[in-house]
Amino acid sequence: MDNLPSVRNATPSNRSRFGWALGQWNDVKGNVKFFILSSLLVGGGDIVRHVLRLFHGGDLWQQIETICIILWAMCATAYAAIARRHSPQVTASQPGFRLGNPIDDALRKRELEELERRRLRAETESAELQLRQTTEEIRVRADSVKDSSRHTSPVDLSAIPPNVIPKGIRITYVMSLHGGYSENITTMSFHRAFVIDYEYDKALYGKSAPSFFCHAQIEFDSGEASGHINYGCWLESKVRRVRFGAGDTRSLLIAIDDGGAMLMAQEDMRENDIEKMNAIPRPLVDRKYRVIVTLLLKDGSGVVLNTVTYEYQLSSEINATTGHVQNVTLVKP
Repeated sequence: MDNLPSVRNATPSNRSRFGWALGQWNDVKGNVKFFILSSLLVGGGDIVRHVLRLFHGGDLWQQIETICIILWAMCATAYAAIARRHSPQVTASQPGFRLGNPIDDALRKRELEELERRRLRAETESAELQLRQTTEEIRVRADSVKDSSRHTSPVDLSAIPPNVIPKGIRITYVMSLHGGYSENITTMSFHRAFVIDYEYDKALYGKSAPSFFCHAQIEFDSGEASGHINYGCWLESKVRRVRFGAGDTRSLLIAIDDGGAMLMAQEDMRENDIEKMNAIPRPLVDRKYRVIVTLLLKDGSGVVLNTVTYEYQLSSEINATTGHVQNVTLVKP
C-alpha cells in the first residue's frame, strides 16, 4: 500500500488523467454495481453465466475489448478507494482548506496576492520616507552654503568697496526663533528690543559689488568696564551673518529688555543653520554705555572688502519700586 500513488504526490498531468478516468467511472459505476448486485441475488452460477454471455458469440477483438473494460472498471474502483484512504483530513488548523477545491485555491491565491501587494506598498512607503529625509538633509546643507555658491559674484578688489549706512534706530518687540530673534510675533512670549537698521549705500549701486556678506562686532564701553560681542545678532537671520544687495535693509539687535534689572546684549553663536546653536545673552550691568558697532563686509570667500564703524550711546535707569529697567535710550551722538 505504501508504494501506491497518492493524490497528494500526484503531478498535475497525472491528476488530470485520473480525474478523467474517475469521471468516466462515476458515470457507469451505478450500472456496474447494479449488475453485480443482481448477479449476487440470483446466485453464484448466474455470475458465471452473465460473464460467459459477454464473451459468447463475440469475435476475438470484442472479447479482448470486453476484458479491457472490466479491468478498467476494477482499477478505477480500486484507485478511488485508495485515494479516499490517503487524502488529507481537514482539521481545525485548516478551517477553509479543501484539496483540489478551485474556490478555496482561488481565495488562497487572492490572499497571497494581497499580502504581496501590502509588502510592496510598505517597502515603497519606507523608500519614499527615506528619500524625503535624504532630500531634506541635502536641502538644509545646501542652504548653508547657497550664499557663497549662488549669490556670490566675482568682485574686483580694485573697484570701489561696498558700504553700509545706518537707516534708523527703533524700538520693536521680538521673539526667539531659529536660535535667534524675529519681529514676526506669533505668541505672547516677546520682549522689547532696541535695534539699528542698516542698508546698502544707494550711492554705490552699480559701482561696487552687487552683493556681499556682513557680520557685526559690538563693543560696550561704560568707562569702568567694557565687553565685546564677536558676532552680533541680526533679526530674521538663521545664521550670524546677513547678505546685502541693492535695496536690502537689515536689522541689528543691540539690546533686549526682558523685564529684569539689566539690559541684555546677544552673542550669536550660530555659524550655520545645521548646527542648532543659539544666541547667548550677555548682561549689561552698567547704566550708560558707549556702543561701537563695527561692520565687516566680505565676499563669498570670506575676504574682507570693507570695514565700517558707527558709534552710539545707550543709557537706562532702574525703577526704584519694581527694580526693573526703565527709560532706555539708544541714540547716535
